[in-house]
Formats: sequence, structure tokens, C-alpha cells
Amino acid sequence: MQPIGLEKKLILLLKTLRDNMPIQVELGKKPGPEKPSDLKKPGVPLSVVLAKARKERGELIAQKGNAIAPVNRIPTGIFEFDLATGGGFPCGRYSIIYGPEGATKTNHCFAAIASAQSMPAPNNKAVLIDLEGTFDPVWASLWGVNTEALIVIKPGYGEEAADLLDAVMRAEDVVIVVVDSLASLVPAKEIQKSMEEFDVGTASLMIKRMMNKVVVALGDEYMKGHHPCVVFINQTRYKIGVMFGDPETQPGGRAMLYWSSLTIRISGKNKMVKEISTDKPAFKEINLVIKKAKVPVTKYNQEYEVCLIPHGLLKVGKSDSWGAVSSDLKQLGKLTQVSLGWTLFGKQSKTLSGLQDIYEKDQKFANQCQQAVIDSYKAFYVAEEKAQSTS
Repeated sequence: MQPIGLEKKLILLLKTLRDNMPIQVELGKKPGPEKPSDLKKPGVPLSVVLAKARKERGELIAQKGNAIAPVNRIPTGIFEFDLATGGGFPCGRYSIIYGPEGATKTNHCFAAIASAQSMPAPNNKAVLIDLEGTFDPVWASLWGVNTEALIVIKPGYGEEAADLLDAVMRAEDVVIVVVDSLASLVPAKEIQKSMEEFDVGTASLMIKRMMNKVVVALGDEYMKGHHPCVVFINQTRYKIGVMFGDPETQPGGRAMLYWSSLTIRISGKNKMVKEISTDKPAFKEINLVIKKAKVPVTKYNQEYEVCLIPHGLLKVGKSDSWGAVSSDLKQLGKLTQVSLGWTLFGKQSKTLSGLQDIYEKDQKFANQCQQAVIDSYKAFYVAEEKAQSTS
């Protein structure tokens, strides 16, 4: 069966939902085995079991640990965020980014979407499942999003969102899916009931089932060599009556936290600069804390500023990172002084400010510079952890 692209898959899924037909059959997904596998034979060595498993289910069903490739990342282009997370959001996994209101959670995801859209076609499709109904194309475009290429889905209720998420993840040309937000997932049962009635734990159970589908879909796509990046945005709540410990929690239960490969809490504070604007914040001061990581990261705490009003060489969504990046590149021997000035990754200028101008205007060049620094940090921390484990 030929792989199904994003547009065709969405049309099929919407027709399925309308006709109330089984989604898996309509989307052309392979059903489960008709009869139980006979892998559980006693007295059989592991090599025989693995050979049979690979024959039945593909070569990728069982591999040696060192044969599994490192997880690719989708960077945001915000250097400090990408540095702390080890390169950005991991592909083939799902991540959670949460925090209070005004923390630029959605904006960081816009930056990741813009980065994903810059990848070679056709495998550069991005999907935003807008449960909050707050997507603004003008603001998204300021963060670099190609709104003409972005697919924005607005489900009517939680179960529909889960089915749509499962479908778009399986489209071969989708590279990133953002769900905004988990707190806005409303079960159909709750919508149908009166305000006077309420259910305890209904949304948490629905989110748990949705995560089950996400994990299975990621596993299925891994077998096909497709590694979509899934990012869930969430909000914060506070437990009532907590006297000791952290009262902060997330809506949607705790099941989602266990499967997440990267859980990030960010908060933001407006920063006014009178020289730029007298009534609008010019920057957002971001505090990032990595709560959980199943992928290599370089920092668990990071503070930085993100531009909200374009000025000078800075664009919306960018940080003033040239100073830190250039300093690290000098130490790595990538930024070197020659007779005619300075050279960096094939770019040459008489002055460092000239290279900075190229860095701020050429996003691909900036990504190359930032990635070189991030890779050096990751290599250092991996080597350090290995040394500590052997000592």
C-alpha cells in the first residue's frame, strides 16, 4: 500500500468521522495479526526468536543498542533554548512544554514550526491542532511561520482531536505536530451535559487514552523510518490545601508525564525598554527549567531574553545570542582571524560586526553556528557522564 500524504489523510479521516466508520480501516492501516505469533516456543535460543520476529515484523523490530541512531531534533532557532535542550524538540518522541500564561509556550512552538518548514520538501509539513482557538496568522508569521503551508486543525471536542492527531502523525510528510493545548481538551461527554453536572477524571482518562494512541503511532512510524515530532502545550494549576512541597500541577492527569521524552517548564516576564517603546514590552525575560529528559540535554536551568519588537538586527522571536555563540566558536577554532579579517564556516568579513550582520540575517548560517556550539556542549557532557560512571 502506498504511503498516504497529509492532505489525503485528512480528507479520509474527516469522511470517516462523518460516516462513523472505523478509523483504522478507512485510513488503510494494517490490522493486527489474525492469529497469535508462535514466538513463545520453549527451548529456542534468542537468535532464532529475533530472526523470526524480524521476518514477521521487519528488521527494525529488534536491534543492538549501538545500532539505533541518535534522536534528531527540531531546533527553534532560539539559541539558549536549543542549547539547554540539546538541540531542540526530539523527533520520533513527544514533548511537553508548560507554564503560566504569557510564558511564550506557543511562540516557542511557532519557532520550531518555522524551523521544520525550512527542511527540504516534501517532508516538511507542520500541523497545529488549535484546541484553544487562538491561532493568529499575523503573529505566527512574525515568528517565521509560513502560514500558507501550515495546516491548522480546529477540532470540536477532545475525542475528535485525538483521532485527528493519530491520523496526521501517520502521514509520511509530516515532521512536526503541535497540540495547543492539553488543558483545552474537552470530552464530548462533558459538552453534552449541563453545567450543573460534572464528571471527575473524564478528561484525564481521555488524555491517557490519547497518549496510548500517540505512543503506538510513534512506534508504527519508527518501523517505516518516519519520525514525527509531537509537542503538547499545557498550562499550570495549583493543588488546594497543599502546605508543604510544590503545589503546582498540570491539568490532564499524570499519565502523560511518564511517556514524555522532554518536559519543559517556562515562565516569562515582560521587559520594557524606553528607547524601543514606551508602552509595549521590547523583550520577554524567559526562565526555562527542564523537569524531565530522556534525551541528552546540556542545562537544566536557563535564562534568556526573546525579542518581541523588531529593532536593529533583532527580529521577533530571536535572542541576542551572537556574543555567546561567537565566543564559543572562537574557543572551538571555528571562528578564526585571517589576514583579510575573520572567517567562519566559509563566510568572511573584515570585521566581527560584519559576520554578526550575516549571522542575524541568514538563518541557515545562524543555525549552523549554533548547532556547532550545541554539538560541542553535548559531546562534553556525554564524555563527562561516561567518565563519572566509570570512576
